[in-house]
Amino acid sequence: LPISVTWNLAGLIVLYDDTTMYIACTGTPYCDSFPGSTLAVNAVTEYDYYIADVNKFTWSGVGIGGGNSVYYPNPQDIINYPMAYGTVSVDTYFSSQPLYEMYSYGIDSFIADAYGTLILPTGTFPNVLRVHVIYHNTDSSLTSTPVIHPSRSEMYYWYTPGFHNPLLTMTYDTSGGGTLLLSDVAYYTAPVTTGLTNLSNSVPE
Repeated sequence: LPISVTWNLAGLIVLYDDTTMYIACTGTPYCDSFPGSTLAVNAVTEYDYYIADVNKFTWSGVGIGGGNSVYYPNPQDIINYPMAYGTVSVDTYFSSQPLYEMYSYGIDSFIADAYGTLILPTGTFPNVLRVHVIYHNTDSSLTSTPVIHPSRSEMYYWYTPGFHNPLLTMTYDTSGGGTLLLSDVAYYTAPVTTGLTNLSNSVPE
């Protein structure tokens, strides 16, 4: 049987605050350019578009306008659900920015590798599920001087039942020969409504 883990990050220090608010795709200026998208996030001068359905939450592109938009003919999965300890899934995605002949290909692996109790500055959360995500991405530009740039990163997400965003994320840049380089840590302090399926059955009881 797996062993429950306790992650104590009560000592995290906030360096900056960020606010994410999901809005209906139909209330944004570029919704028609991202078929199937149901949600969007306004990032100052652009909009990130997402598809939320009963199986997964995916990123479908970035609406910028003026021909600068980034399209995902094959959207990138953020999370598949419901997830349970030991679940493994793989996703491939492709994006393009036609104006600049820039393209991106990727393969993501999702492994629900641990569960237990997460302690944050905001409180203690029992019965959380950790998902380990490995990203392999290749960016390419087919302009007069073609450029191909491969990268690799790993992220850990901690989920709790009934909360539709991760409680905590940790991002590592592992492009340098697999060496773990912690590049970002973020935790969420308030529920985010996305219309995702309730994850109440996604972690061990």
